[in-house]
Amino acid sequence: MLDQIALAETLGFGECWFAEHHFTDYSLLPSPNLMIAAALQRTTRMRFGNYVNVLPFHHPLRLAAEAATLDNLARGRFDFGIGKGVRPGEFTKLGLNFDEAPEMKEEAIEILLKLWREDTTAYDGRFWRIPELSLRPREEPYRPRLLLCRETYVAETAATAGAEGALLQGFWYLSSLAAPPLPSDYSDARLKELTGRVWGGRTYDELAAVGGMIIGSPDAVAEKVAGLETIGVDTLLLVCSFGGLSHAQVCRSLELFADAAIRPRQTARRV
Repeated sequence: MLDQIALAETLGFGECWFAEHHFTDYSLLPSPNLMIAAALQRTTRMRFGNYVNVLPFHHPLRLAAEAATLDNLARGRFDFGIGKGVRPGEFTKLGLNFDEAPEMKEEAIEILLKLWREDTTAYDGRFWRIPELSLRPREEPYRPRLLLCRETYVAETAATAGAEGALLQGFWYLSSLAAPPLPSDYSDARLKELTGRVWGGRTYDELAAVGGMIIGSPDAVAEKVAGLETIGVDTLLLVCSFGGLSHAQVCRSLELFADAAIRPRQTARRV
C-alpha cells in the first residue's frame, strides 16, 4: 500500500484516503491514522484522510488529540473524515450497540468541535463525560469537503477492463455482512443480494450503467471523470485495490488513470 501511495504521488494524484474496519479480511487496516503517519514520511505534497474515523469506536478526547497530532505532522496535508460505522458485527465484537451509533456519532462530533475550537472545554453527555481541560497540541484550521468514492479500474481496452473489472464482485462479497469463505463462482443473483443495502440490489452491468463504479478503457474513464466534474464533484476518491486485483494490476491501473484523467488537466492548467 505504501508503494502504491508513493507511485500515485509521482503520477499526479493529490489525495489518499483510508477506511477503518476491524476483525475482517475485507480490510486489513484497523488503524488508518497509523498508515497516514507512515505515508506522510514517504510523500511531499499528497493529502491524507480517514474515510472515515468510526466515531463510536473511539473516545472523542483521545481521537481529537490524535487527529491534532496528525494535522501538525502533516503541515496542512491532513483531512479528518467522520462516520457512524456500517457493520453491526464490528459493534458487537467491541461491546457496543449498533442502534446507538447515530447518537454516539452526533455526540462525538459536538465534543470534537468543542475541543478543537475552544481554549478550554468540558462536556457532560449520554455517552461521554469530559472534565474541564485544554487540548494539546492545537489543530490548524479545517475546511469542509464534498467527496465521491468509487471503485475504479482502468485497462488498455474496454474488453480487458470489463473482464478484469468483474473482479469487483469480490469486493462486494467481502463488503457484505456475510462471512467468508467467498462463493467460488460469480452470480448476478448473489451480487444483487449483497448490493441490496447500498445500491438497491443491482447486477454488475446495472451498477456500471448508473455510475456505481468507474471501470473501463482510458478514454471511457476520462469521459466519466469529466462528467462528474461537470456536476460539481469536489474530490473523487478511487478505491483501486479490491477483489482479486494484484499489486501489479493496481499500479498499472493508477498509471493509466493518471495518463487519461490527471495529466491532461495539469497540462491545461499550465497553458
